[in-house]
Amino acid sequence: MNVVKWPVPIHPGEPCGALFSYAMTLDDAARGFKVLESIREHSDLTILDSGAFSVRRRGKVVDIDRYGAFAAEAARNGLVDVVVNLDVGDTVEMRRNFHSLRRRVGDMAYTMWVHQPFMGWDSLEDSARRFPYVGLGTAGMDSGSHAVRRTDDERDYYRAAHRVLDGYQSSAHGFAMTAVPLLYDKPLHWMTVDSSTWVGSDRFGFGVIP
Repeated sequence: MNVVKWPVPIHPGEPCGALFSYAMTLDDAARGFKVLESIREHSDLTILDSGAFSVRRRGKVVDIDRYGAFAAEAARNGLVDVVVNLDVGDTVEMRRNFHSLRRRVGDMAYTMWVHQPFMGWDSLEDSARRFPYVGLGTAGMDSGSHAVRRTDDERDYYRAAHRVLDGYQSSAHGFAMTAVPLLYDKPLHWMTVDSSTWVGSDRFGFGVIP
């Protein structure tokens, strides 16, 4: 099989300027574009995420066609550099969503595949072989043999994942990286990370400066 790694418009060591969640303006695309325009004024790298996990907790779902149309328009106008896959459902559905986004976005932005623990290490190795920049998440791993809850469990998972990615010179984005110690764990070398908790940490009486 011929493997082609699509170019990524960022360089190792550069900070993530901003991650925008489509879910925040799910029913108001025009407002979403205005927010992205204001973000672009200060961000050299803007990542568009579906926010599917957040809206699920509000009893809503992200439609792949609407998300894809929004992503394509944002990329066409130079408002986003990376579009994160809609990683809902099983692996088959996730791959279907990924290819749908790739068709819409094309080379206007980089489409990011997200690996979850339940997919297994063979799947991550295949992703590392194909993509130079892979998302690592633990969303939905709340119970069963694949539970990833405590910081120690997450650290073990991320260390193993980084070893796989390193073997193919691929970089990682860490989703929901609220546990600050994981940002500075020596074997880990994230390209980018995000956590909405950092922004709202003042609600709990403290501030986070990663």
